[in-house]
Amino acid sequence: HKQRNVKRILRMNYFTYRKRLNYLKTTYQKLDEKYKTLEASKEKMQQEDYLELNDLARESDEVYNWIESLKTEYFTDKCNQLVIPLPPKEDSIYYYKFDFNNDEDEQFIFTTEGFQFARTAIRKEIKERREAWAFWLTTATGIIGGLIGLITIIKIRL
Repeated sequence: HKQRNVKRILRMNYFTYRKRLNYLKTTYQKLDEKYKTLEASKEKMQQEDYLELNDLARESDEVYNWIESLKTEYFTDKCNQLVIPLPPKEDSIYYYKFDFNNDEDEQFIFTTEGFQFARTAIRKEIKERREAWAFWLTTATGIIGGLIGLITIIKIRL
């Protein structure tokens, strides 16, 4: 029982995901604007400016990979909630590794094909679940309608 509560806490909900994603995208856009501004003035650049340009490019790349990592975490979580099997992490078609230089190991991040696989699988699973509910809902509605009609006919004849 405790383990289920821990998983529920650790699971990222949609609003937390969007908030983090918007923050990272804003950061990425600011870095990109700085980079473009510095790059536009290449003629007047000195050695320090080239180092700053290089640092901005590296930092921008890292923020981009944080965005992709967050998206991967969200879609992996969604697949786990729906009990959808994911491809093995060693498959380079669906994943690539990135090291964020923190104390953790390299992280596996979805490639474009990985995101496409996850989205397709999630949509398919949700559609199948919705169709199952729709079948039982229409069946129950038909039975209830039939019973109401039968009761009405019995009351009229009595």
